[in-house]
Amino acid sequence: MNPKTTVKAWTYTAPGYPDTIKLTDYDIPSTPAPGHLLIKIHAVALNSVDITLMNLPFWHIPWLQYPKVLCEDYSGTVIAAGENTSFKKGDTVFGFSKIPGRGGLAEVVHIREKGWFNATVKKPDSLTHQQAASLPLVWFTAKACMDSVIPYVTQENQKVAILGGSTGVGIYLIHLAKQQGWEVLATCSAGNEELVKGLGADSTADYTSQNVREETTKFQPDAIIDCVGGTECIGVARKRYVTIIGDKTDRNVMGGPSSYFHGPWQALRWVKGFLGLGERYDVVELGISTEHLLEASKLEAEKIIIDSVFPFSEVKSAFERLETGRARGKIIIEI
Repeated sequence: MNPKTTVKAWTYTAPGYPDTIKLTDYDIPSTPAPGHLLIKIHAVALNSVDITLMNLPFWHIPWLQYPKVLCEDYSGTVIAAGENTSFKKGDTVFGFSKIPGRGGLAEVVHIREKGWFNATVKKPDSLTHQQAASLPLVWFTAKACMDSVIPYVTQENQKVAILGGSTGVGIYLIHLAKQQGWEVLATCSAGNEELVKGLGADSTADYTSQNVREETTKFQPDAIIDCVGGTECIGVARKRYVTIIGDKTDRNVMGGPSSYFHGPWQALRWVKGFLGLGERYDVVELGISTEHLLEASKLEAEKIIIDSVFPFSEVKSAFERLETGRARGKIIIEI
């Protein structure tokens, strides 16, 4: 039997965020399994889905109430590599783990290098651990959105509206849309207008003082990419409406394609669009790709937006910041 090593980790056992989050002793293998890495974590990023995952009702099932480590995005240094891996001791890496409860918010993690739910790549010297940790989930999501709308953006119009331009995903959508040569309208608050225009947005709509639907309608976009949820701009796009969340705005409800199960109107919109009776509607499906992560590693450091950095001891304060909905870019935990 592989001997265990005890490390400190932020875990939860049952639903009930934030009360169930605790800093605990957590056992990991002393020697990595084949295809796995032991990584000393230097930074992780928070995502809204972390809160949703913590509140999933099936964690009430007794045999599922084991300690589960938070957070999907991480960056660190390999301290041991199992057989059939691409790395060695001392390599600096960053990556993503989609398996609930097998996250990166620990001093050391035992994690699969790659697979259906994991991706790990070399961290470039040009990025800090904080910058690298901020990238995986938002970059995967932004790339999935772009792949979903590119076929619908016409040569004649080339206009895209991004709802939530200062969100973690929105900032990279602006970057990717401008790479395509598209004209971009991004929604944000007045306080984030300078940031969003600095990222490349051609125009903005202030959701705190303007009617976003009216402003977006006047813009006449081929496609709308929704990073915030809700239904305010449904029916406005000329060709395509893609959302990463669905109709919901509650962090306690799972977004993504699973939102079709608790949002029957979303399913109806999808069918209508498929039949050509309106804009093509879809909730984006996240794809985990080592190639996309390698692409993210080539980003210039100044294009990576970090809202704030919290020490390992102040994870609950970091989640409080996330819950305000006012973060500009990513919230990072430094370990």
